[in-house]
Amino acid sequence: KNGKEWQEWFDLERPEASPYPCGYSEKLTAFQRMVLLRCFRVDRVFLAVSQFIAQCPEMGEKYCTPPILKYIDVYKQSTQY
Repeated sequence: KNGKEWQEWFDLERPEASPYPCGYSEKLTAFQRMVLLRCFRVDRVFLAVSQFIAQCPEMGEKYCTPPILKYIDVYKQSTQY
């Protein structure tokens, strides 16, 4: 019935950043939209999960940003054995 609309959304370079077809952007929660994305575009899930975590009030951006590695500190903590 709405296959053309879904196909156009599927073919987008960044479908997670575009409105979902058939009004699903308004009907689903952020988590449900992420699960729906997983059904169609597995290749885009990593970015969608990162965005979900960054926007989640309980977590936030700090859980998405890798720690800064200082090699001098790593060296100081290492031993010969």
